[in-house]
Amino acid sequence: MSGATSELLSRAGLDWEQANREPEPMAALARTIQTAAGLDNVGVPFCMTVEAETLGSEVALGSPLFPPRIEREAFPDVPTDIPVARGGRLQAVVEAISLLARQGEEVAVVGNVVGPLSLGAMVVTPGRFIRALRRQPEAAERFLATLTDFLTGFALAQVEAGADVVVIAEPTGTGQILGPSDFQRFVSPFLSRMCAALHHRGAKAIVHICGQIRAIASPVASLAADALSVDANALVDALRRAGCRLPLMGNVSTFLLHQGPAEEVRQAARRARERGFAIVAPACGLSGATPTAHLAALVAGAREPGSSQGTANHSCPQRTTPKGGESRGTQAS
Repeated sequence: MSGATSELLSRAGLDWEQANREPEPMAALARTIQTAAGLDNVGVPFCMTVEAETLGSEVALGSPLFPPRIEREAFPDVPTDIPVARGGRLQAVVEAISLLARQGEEVAVVGNVVGPLSLGAMVVTPGRFIRALRRQPEAAERFLATLTDFLTGFALAQVEAGADVVVIAEPTGTGQILGPSDFQRFVSPFLSRMCAALHHRGAKAIVHICGQIRAIASPVASLAADALSVDANALVDALRRAGCRLPLMGNVSTFLLHQGPAEEVRQAARRARERGFAIVAPACGLSGATPTAHLAALVAGAREPGSSQGTANHSCPQRTTPKGGESRGTQAS
């Protein structure tokens, strides 16, 4: 989910831990990422561990080169209850969004949350959590409903702070892990509930699904999102055959973005645009060693003549219409 790289952290003159825990450094790094690469959006946070840490999982913040990770999950098995979560890094993210929104520049402010299934696998021992979907489906559904309420509250707080778009990243909800029936039962209703809550507040919702998508193309195609972000190896044709009419976001390889050369990045961005991607973006989370010049090449390829598409940091789509209706950049869809 992060666009924060070691090079950009150094350019901003910021400490990594402060940029992940304090609103002012967080907002400053987000703005540095946006301006240095010329992106059409600015977004936070820089990892996917904020919610899990708040619910009690132990997190190592690492560095841009070794991004934040879960060191120990909060629960050994699916719990019957979870503590009320507030404050901490949740509040820092909301305050950083407020700072970014108040700066008033003509780019979209993008918030990010983890999807319920993925959060479940970060607060419960992953193997046991996935087994619970099969062996204790009713208990798993109740747990996912509770996580959905928690995540929806976090997403709406971001909107109230000024986010125009909230991206819901659901990397565990991939075709390699779930079949269509499990996706339909344990992912679709909870993502759609979150999207509906964001729509009710006048914000846009974009869902990111990692990995191979062929097996789950039909339920993914019917998600109630405003756009769908897909991985580099996703078979987009399978989505279209399943009737997907959602605008697509992606899917420039993050390996290419890391290794380059810049000209190949530019060409890949142009090809994504020509394949009909409404938002040209990295396919997944960036390596912290990605050169800024390669991010700029992504932007250049997406903006070559004949394009109406924008560019985005992963899970940070560029423009859709803000809550007030005023345009803040290129139309996303």
